[in-house]
Amino acid sequence: MNGGWRTPGPWADRVRVAVWAAVVVAVVAPRLVGFTTDSDAYLDVARNLRDGRGLVQTVVDFWRPGNPDALGMWPPLYPAGIAALSLPGLPLEVAARLLSALAYVAFAIAFHALARRAGGRGFAFVAAIVVLLGPGLAQAGATAWSESLYLFLLTAGLVGAFDLTHRGARPPAGAREAAWTGLVLGLAADTRYMGIALV
Repeated sequence: MNGGWRTPGPWADRVRVAVWAAVVVAVVAPRLVGFTTDSDAYLDVARNLRDGRGLVQTVVDFWRPGNPDALGMWPPLYPAGIAALSLPGLPLEVAARLLSALAYVAFAIAFHALARRAGGRGFAFVAAIVVLLGPGLAQAGATAWSESLYLFLLTAGLVGAFDLTHRGARPPAGAREAAWTGLVLGLAADTRYMGIALV
């Protein structure tokens, strides 16, 4: 065996997984409409945020007709991300799908990191590829939905929790890691209220 050969580090594998996730989104996105009634509600809240009207919903959706409520039905983080991405002039529809795609790639990296910690390099790579090929997950990465952002934040929080419990971090580093993990999980809850049960 060549003496210069080394097993790639975790970041080399994560780059491979990120490229794989980007390819999946690139293949799936043109085959989808990319928007649903949920997407319309997210875009409405994002438009209101971007235009300075605050966190309000002006479009009444089928979930609760006659009762628009941005905070009650549509958690604020995904629309806020859409609004932020649209500030340089990107159309809201493009910003929404771009945020979902970027979050899908970030989820792939976080999921790989968690799987590598739990099962090693080979397991992590295979598990990440299999999960990323799930039709519903691939669709979420190419659609104006909050699921990809939620899954990224939840998985990143789980990586932090795994590290805290398995490395036995001591203060002050342990306190910083715990605070960071709590913040990320809190952001996940502000992305998908229904997902709080998983947190």
